[in-house]
Amino acid sequence: MRELVTPIGKYLFFTILVGCVCLASLKVFYATVASVQYYGITNAIDGWRNGSEVTEANYSEAKALAKSLVSNHSDMAFYKDTLAEVLQWGLYLGFEESKGVNQGLLKLYNESRAERPAWPVTWGNQAYVKWTAAAAEAEITYDLHQAIALGASTPELHILMTRFGFLFLKSNPKMYLEFNKAITHRFALGLRNNLSKAELIRIVENNNGAATACVWLRQTDPTPSLHQIFKCNK
Repeated sequence: MRELVTPIGKYLFFTILVGCVCLASLKVFYATVASVQYYGITNAIDGWRNGSEVTEANYSEAKALAKSLVSNHSDMAFYKDTLAEVLQWGLYLGFEESKGVNQGLLKLYNESRAERPAWPVTWGNQAYVKWTAAAAEAEITYDLHQAIALGASTPELHILMTRFGFLFLKSNPKMYLEFNKAITHRFALGLRNNLSKAELIRIVENNNGAATACVWLRQTDPTPSLHQIFKCNK
């Protein structure tokens, strides 16, 4: 009997071992694929932020990849953040309508924030979504203060505060005055950062805001090279 059990036991052990190795290899493979997809999406977002031309096909491809990541790795907060950021760029670029994506965005940001409460971009982007959804002013203000406190030099926030600067200036003077110092400071920092400079210039141009940009720079940064971008001295 002993002679029969030993070979069977060895065979079962070998089979289990091979199965474990295969399972581990699959996990590594899927993790590698996910990493490649993630960096592909973040590279696309960096390109959009730097002023690269974006077609609807480019956007749709990034959106599909981001949705796939969240579907296959629902426990990873930064994948949810990535999908939310892609969708938010869809709003900026006109490929999405706020009514169609706001609730989904807020759900993604809430889930991500629960897992990564100290990530400033989540707080800032959530404030923008709440603004487009006409949420309570107190909620938007709270989220923005959280973002500012947590992200001292984050290029995404330089861009976001510049967007809010023009939005507040046009439709909410009270919030513009409350955040004026943060807006002007972030604007100057963003022009010094290659990850945000091109997008800031594009935001200014889209808002016909060169005069406003010059006012902000006079308030916070006397550097001539920054003033020259918008021909402030003419």
